[in-house]
Amino acid sequence: MPQTSEDLAPALLEGIRQDFAANLGGRQRAVQLLEKIRAGSATYADAGDYAEEVGTALADAFRANLSGATLPDGRMYWNIAERVVQPMLAEDHALVAEASQTVQQSLNEAAGLGLRAQDVPLDADRVDGILQKICAADQYDSVSWVLDEPVKNFSRHVVDESLRRNVNFQGRAGLSPRVIRRAEPHCCRWCSSLAGTYAYPNVPQDVYRRHERCRCTVEYDPGTGRRQDVWTKEWTESADSATMEARRTVGLPAATRQFQSEELLQSHFAKHQAEYGTISIPEYLRQASELADAAESEDVAMLRRSDDSVSKYRFSTNDFVVVNADGTIRTFFKPVDKEAYWQYELDRN
Repeated sequence: MPQTSEDLAPALLEGIRQDFAANLGGRQRAVQLLEKIRAGSATYADAGDYAEEVGTALADAFRANLSGATLPDGRMYWNIAERVVQPMLAEDHALVAEASQTVQQSLNEAAGLGLRAQDVPLDADRVDGILQKICAADQYDSVSWVLDEPVKNFSRHVVDESLRRNVNFQGRAGLSPRVIRRAEPHCCRWCSSLAGTYAYPNVPQDVYRRHERCRCTVEYDPGTGRRQDVWTKEWTESADSATMEARRTVGLPAATRQFQSEELLQSHFAKHQAEYGTISIPEYLRQASELADAAESEDVAMLRRSDDSVSKYRFSTNDFVVVNADGTIRTFFKPVDKEAYWQYELDRN
């Protein structure tokens, strides 16, 4: 007599749980990352790598135990998914959430912030979405991929959500944390457009999002030390930083170029301000203009693109600018990948 779904669930869950533990414990990279996280020397990039290890270990366990041959009628029924897949996704979440919270607490303490790291609750909607996909098909084998790459993405999302919650919490507390998104080499246009450094509160929600197979990293920086009064919304900073900014701008020439529009200037300044410290919009525009006007040299590389725009990169300051064919500025920032970004610019053009 064939087993019912009620009979199958406990055995399937136990098999997946055992394989998951064995897979994770046997992954040397996972063990090393966890040791680093517990030692207090890890970053969000390390947490992301650990999440990848956890997600991969779970995906492998699902693959080894779930198939059309092990399920009644070759199908994943809801009562099995709810009792087998859901608790394992919850275990994945718990491991990654704890690691992310530990990383954040270590970063808080290193920055001298007396704030408790925020935890990340289980995203029930994402879990439900995975369960619905695997239960919708008549044959599980046709949708088994849902418990592979999407599981790794689910795991990495926990790290991104931890960063988002902690950045928002610190921002509401009057601090000015920064978010740094680094695009992986040869990434898609969407990811490439999101790469950069963002200062709270000017952090688009898409910065924390990722598509399937996305391996971009999203990292945290405690900021410049500037504080915002949560009631008056006024910013204050140390006298030293304000004095240094004044000294940098006194007597300097005005900008010779403009962005395509005032709106573009404002949006790019908001996105990249943190890369330049305590800088004003006029000074940001002046520096962009200066590089746009700079002649090609050993320090300044130049490339004419297919649309007749010109990109330039200054090695000594890690500044990148794009000038449109009409002479206006399209963008100006400091690439997080430095010279590797300029090589990527050459490769894609």
